Amino acid sequence: MGEQRWIPVGERLPDLYLSVLVFSDFRPAGGSRMKVDCRSSHGFDEERITHWMPLPEPPDVPPTTEPKT
Repeated sequence: MGEQRWIPVGERLPDLYLSVLVFSDFRPAGGSRMKVDCRSSHGFDEERITHWMPLPEPPDVPPTTEPKT
């Protein structure tokens, strides 16, 4: 698993087209927000991003089976 800490955008940016968790700071007027976003060649969809972090690995879940009828 990769690095699991908030990374300031001034330190480095994620690879292009990689989904990451981003933190946007709208304070003092609007608070803050976290969401999954993806950086393209035009930047992020979200505005005012100050930090990002890699998404965690998905849980190890066994395949589901259809209920018996």
